[in-house]
Order: sequence, then structure tokens, then C-alpha cells
Amino acid sequence: MASKPNSNRTTASEAPGNSADYGLKRAQGVQAEDALFQRLIDGLVVLVPSNETPLQSLAGMLDWRFHGAISEFQIEPARDADDIKGFRGKPGELTLVPLQHRQQTYLALLVGIGAVPRPGVRPPEAIEPLARIVGPAIEKLGWKNLGLSHKDWGLIDINRLTQILEGRPGLLFD
Repeated sequence: MASKPNSNRTTASEAPGNSADYGLKRAQGVQAEDALFQRLIDGLVVLVPSNETPLQSLAGMLDWRFHGAISEFQIEPARDADDIKGFRGKPGELTLVPLQHRQQTYLALLVGIGAVPRPGVRPPEAIEPLARIVGPAIEKLGWKNLGLSHKDWGLIDINRLTQILEGRPGLLFD
């Protein structure tokens, strides 16, 4: 008996920008870093708290996968002086980080979300204002397809997130 193909797996032909669909799609069966490496997305939008150590969610996975590249851009809260340059994770702070892997460069847009009540928690009430900041930044970057982590965005409804991001196409990872 022949096995059925995995219908939950997102392929390049189904990726945003390659179909008539508008807005975000769930990326089932595809990991964020794989979508990045396969160029299914232009970059990842990564929410980073100011007080989370070690990093959790997408930021933690990328930091591990890219050998501390996200942590390298962060400023320790104890050293949070205005004259020190670096990413602090303050609400609305944006930093574009180039990530190197096998002589290729990939992009991650770090978005500060401020302090979180505990590691891994992303308060939904802080999400909508951030999405309104992220939209114009993505437009300036010229990203046609972005990648987001559902956990990063406080498990906000995909339709609401698509609406907030003004229908920009992308993949939403679990």
C-alpha cells in the first residue's frame, strides 16, 4: 500500500508569495531555521524580552542554532547605560541582526518587548503595539515573506496578527 504524502508540510510552492493567498500561513512540518535556510522567508521577526536569561522561544532557538548570535547583541541589564551601544530589549526597540551559517547570511529583526513576568511568557497585551512598529520596519527592509513564531506573539489569533501586520505574507511557526 502506497503511503500518502505529508499534507501538513509547507513546500516552497506553497510558501507565501508563491500563491494567491494573502497574509500569514501556518508552517506545519517546517521549522523556522529550515524555512530561513531554504529561503522560503526573507527573514525572521524575533521578540526579545529585556529580562530573559537564557532566551526562550524563537530567540532562544536562534541563539542556540547560531552560536550565541542573539546574546552577542544584548546588553546586560546591570550595564544598561545610555552610552553603551547594543540591544536592550526595551519595548519597541528594533535591531536587524545578520546571522551567518555555512557562508550564507540570513536576517533576524529583533524586537524588544520589555520585561516579561517569567521566562517564555509573552504578554498578549504588549503584542498589538509592537506589531504596528514591526510593519513599517518590514516594509523598509523590503521583505516580501516574513517568519514569525506563534509563541513569540502571545498565541494571538493568526487572523488578528495578519490584520495587525496589514496582510503581509509570511509563515507562522508553532
